[in-house]
Amino acid sequence: MDRTDTTAVRLCVSDAPAVSWEMAMAPEDDPRLLGEGEVYCFSTDGATGAFADARAWGPLQERFDRVMADSDADDGVPDAGSIFLVRTREPVSGAELAAFAVCSDGDHPVWVGRSADGDVVGVVVLIDRMPELAAP
Repeated sequence: MDRTDTTAVRLCVSDAPAVSWEMAMAPEDDPRLLGEGEVYCFSTDGATGAFADARAWGPLQERFDRVMADSDADDGVPDAGSIFLVRTREPVSGAELAAFAVCSDGDHPVWVGRSADGDVVGVVVLIDRMPELAAP
């Protein structure tokens, strides 16, 4: 089956292979409260998601907002040639934010990949339904 649309966005944290995947959850999330087939997600009403350094979320969000409102080149540049809408960097800490388009408003599950040692090696955001994959 050939597909050309994007179904997920992946942040590669390490070259080590992921040997397990787990649902990303906030500290207050309790998986025991989920029903069959339910997962925790992030919600958007702007069809946008982002990977960002949480330690610098406030300054990064301010820079992102300025780029989107003013196209301020000092704060970051919209990238028309990629899935990323905007990439910006906070100069004091070096923290970065990469915002990307999702297919629609709504909820998007996030999965964390871990190495054999338990280290985070990747993060995947599902932005569209998962394709039905046929066996080769």
